Amino acid sequence: MQVLTDDDRLRFEAQKGLDCATLADVEPEAIDWLWRGRIARGKVTMIVGDPGDGKSYLSLSIAAAISRGDALPDGEKGAPADCLLWNGEDGLEDTIRVRAERVGAALGRLHVIRGKVDADGHREPFGLHHVAELREEILRRGNIALVVVDPIGALLGGIDAHRDAEVRSALQPLADVAHETGVALCVVAHLNKSGASRSIYRVGGSIGFVGLARSVLLVAKDQDSGRRAIVQMKSNIAEAVAPVEFRIDNEGLWWMGLAEELSAERLLAPAMDGNERSARDEAREAILEAVDGAGGDILGKELDRIVTEAGVSKRTYERARADLVRDRKIERRGGNRFQPELRWSSLRHDGPKNKYLAETTTLAETTTDTQKPDGRDYSSLSHNNIVSANNNSLSQGSESTRARASIKLCKRCLRLRPCEPLSDGLCIDCEAA
Repeated sequence: MQVLTDDDRLRFEAQKGLDCATLADVEPEAIDWLWRGRIARGKVTMIVGDPGDGKSYLSLSIAAAISRGDALPDGEKGAPADCLLWNGEDGLEDTIRVRAERVGAALGRLHVIRGKVDADGHREPFGLHHVAELREEILRRGNIALVVVDPIGALLGGIDAHRDAEVRSALQPLADVAHETGVALCVVAHLNKSGASRSIYRVGGSIGFVGLARSVLLVAKDQDSGRRAIVQMKSNIAEAVAPVEFRIDNEGLWWMGLAEELSAERLLAPAMDGNERSARDEAREAILEAVDGAGGDILGKELDRIVTEAGVSKRTYERARADLVRDRKIERRGGNRFQPELRWSSLRHDGPKNKYLAETTTLAETTTDTQKPDGRDYSSLSHNNIVSANNNSLSQGSESTRARASIKLCKRCLRLRPCEPLSDGLCIDCEAA
């Protein structure tokens, strides 16, 4: 029989205590992004929104892009990877399969969890008690980059979703699976109906949902304009990123590009009544007068000062300004890493110089004629190339954007328009100037 020494006894006693790591012994690691700034590998991301605003469709579109290795808006390309999906609300054959085809998914890389099969071949519904099986499936397939649980509330049977401790205890095993396997775990949830002053408190159930997620993304539709966007409400691992606008129609989901004006507060605001609409009209006039009074071009901070001093609220000002951008009365210049100074310029003319291209619908199909009304030959333009406002590719030949227009983002005027394939990235008009 071996006799323990005092040193052995002390060592064994220490092992029964806390498991601590000394930071000097920890190797730092960079965040591995699946969608830069928004969805990270090894972390939990929440996608939240009201019913019908497009949460499930958008999460499927994200999975589709990953299945092909395409770049998501404001992101980068990657190697094609598999995705594991669980959906407790939509039909597999008539909804999920149909939508996946519409967004151009590589169907052989999307795997839908239908339940847990026991030794007798009987299938039981998937639940949180199947986390071990989920981990085994991820490791067995070997190339899973994304796991989507939609909606997470459907897995919380017997758990009080308003009790923080219960929620964290129930969901922590899912977070552990993401960390251990390196997959990005996206859980979809609904918003509550509260009138909370901060948008983050609109997430349904306990704040434990938000606390567990490293990134929370809101999917919502502006009640006045009908525009949809995915907006970051919280991020613990990176700086906040710009909202991305998207559109849903009978043909699928279309990425529309960055839209900084579509903030979470704006998207969650109720529709305007008559008085608010009148206030917005007055704000539009104040903005146009300020821009015209500055000779058609004004510094962003100066425009903010003039309009707010005129008594216009911040919310009304932002909505009115977004309306003017949509209606091509003014345009934004700069305010990005290429041109830090933000300016607003007047566009009071009859529309785009190249009228054959509707610049406000960047994903629309254009004509295939090479000789255009302005006499220029556009035959050398590359197709399926859409670029976001910070010059990151939305897609290169991607079906997810449904991009068939020969358009790029001009580095100088920052508008999506036909561009010659020049090394300096300037559009035809800016190059001529």
